[in-house]
Amino acid sequence: MAGLIGRASLKTAPDTEPVTVAQAKVYCRVDSSDEDTPFDRWIEAARQQVEAYTGRALVSQTWELWIDADDLGSGRYANLAKVRADWPLGASYPGAEDYIKLPHPPLLYSDASDLSIVSYDTDNDATTFSADYYQVDAPDGPRAPYGRVYLNIGRAWPSSLRSRNSLKITYTAGYGTSAGDVPDAITEALLRMIGTMYEQRSDEVVGTSTARVTYDARRLLSPYRVIRI
Repeated sequence: MAGLIGRASLKTAPDTEPVTVAQAKVYCRVDSSDEDTPFDRWIEAARQQVEAYTGRALVSQTWELWIDADDLGSGRYANLAKVRADWPLGASYPGAEDYIKLPHPPLLYSDASDLSIVSYDTDNDATTFSADYYQVDAPDGPRAPYGRVYLNIGRAWPSSLRSRNSLKITYTAGYGTSAGDVPDAITEALLRMIGTMYEQRSDEVVGTSTARVTYDARRLLSPYRVIRI
């Protein structure tokens, strides 16, 4: 079974970046502090480009995954056409998907406080789905695949939900809370991209950056890309 996935939106950006200004300046052989502000911008831009290219979260950040009840029975969920339309998920039905994929791995999860599921009924009232009803699979490692949420045996997802944004899963993703948790190859790719932006700084438009995943960075990042679903 392929598993269900909805639309993810970033709720809380990382508190720290995977590369410090000091690291970037050493890499670029810069001694002056005159360009610290541009370095802050280049680091953030490089991190965002790498996350988009790999499909991963690098440093701890909070995401919300939304699933529509109306997604069932059409489009990429066409194999669930026999599931009642007022169910956002078909996990309790024979032959239906039995888990939800959480994008932007790795999933950071240690206990029930790290993930929450809230459903919204047709009156737009919110109900927290009990953590006793599901299990969380949080693979770790540099190339960890998607995290997953499974229903426990004998449990079912909420019913009689509104058609749009029916279910919200809030979770934390990333390799850890500090720059040192990010794999070395990804850090090296970031530094190479920042170096390119520094070299091309004269071509920048004020308030923007020239961030892009360069060829040498792609070679380092390719093993870490997750399969798009």
